[in-house]
Amino acid sequence: METKAGRRSSRGAKKKSGIKKYFVFVLLMLGILIGATFYVYFLPPNVNGEVSIMINEGDSLDTIGTTLMDNDVIKSKQMFILYSRMKGDSADFKSGTFIIKRPISLESLNKQLKEIPAAEQGVKITIPEGYSISQISKPFANSGLMDKDTFLAIADKGDFDYKFLKFAKPENVKYKLEGFLFPDTYYFDKGESPKSMFEKMLNRFDEVVGTQLMSKAQSLGTTPLALVTMASVIEKEAVISKERPIISGVFYNRIKENMKLESCSTVQFALGKEEYKPVVTLEDIKINSPYNTYMYGGLPPGPIASPGKESLEAAFSPETTAYLYFVAKGDGSHIFNTSYEEHLKATEEYVN
Repeated sequence: METKAGRRSSRGAKKKSGIKKYFVFVLLMLGILIGATFYVYFLPPNVNGEVSIMINEGDSLDTIGTTLMDNDVIKSKQMFILYSRMKGDSADFKSGTFIIKRPISLESLNKQLKEIPAAEQGVKITIPEGYSISQISKPFANSGLMDKDTFLAIADKGDFDYKFLKFAKPENVKYKLEGFLFPDTYYFDKGESPKSMFEKMLNRFDEVVGTQLMSKAQSLGTTPLALVTMASVIEKEAVISKERPIISGVFYNRIKENMKLESCSTVQFALGKEEYKPVVTLEDIKINSPYNTYMYGGLPPGPIASPGKESLEAAFSPETTAYLYFVAKGDGSHIFNTSYEEHLKATEEYVN
């Protein structure tokens, strides 16, 4: 005969067993969830195509992971860091420019980063921010990759299938690709076709800002060409990163107020001078060119150089201020003013 104490003991045992099973179930589900999460982030992003990745000497795993995520090579920086540390050989990662074929597994990526970049076996060409098509053509010619006439002809009339190039070249624009050859370091094979070389530079532009450019142009009610043109003027006028959005705002304010941009850099471009001076002379600004923003209102007809990412983003998102003027102080920074009287004082102090 079962006693009351026996019944209580039996019920207690069943309760403990139920709780134990519940915790086992919870732990099992948690394990499945964690495992599934790890699996999802362990897989590469569903992105195809080659991408150029620059890893500098001394870059941390965190920096490398950020670069890889920004270029859709990995889904999770934390997973990349964890995997690299588990392998224990991240110290063997090489520096340089890696051409990575996406999608790529973490295992294959880890292996590639420990090898001397194949890209660096070619001819190295560096395009600095703010270089014009004419300037960019010179290292190609000097290295024997492509003669200058061929380079300039392709830059003017080359046919490339990119959304941001779906515009008819304005009559006054010298080279259709001006502004769209992204500033970066590239490696080209001897004997590589000219079209392939241009595609690498245009691919880089597309990878870094292509989607953002098209989206911003639509939302702002303007064209990709106009945004790149604005970015190129910002690139030539700005030196300090934090000032780029402010300078962008000044130019947009002047356009809104029907004031001429009066950018010295556009005059230098009109003059065909590749070595830019901080200021132009009264004689310089008399040149009758649509690029002379002292003479003609609005933006110039096309870009005056290849802008970098920061200048492009400044053109996309100008800082909201009341500034209408700025003067270079000579140390890379500028004085910003809202009135012409203040501007004249600043000009007398820093220019004259």
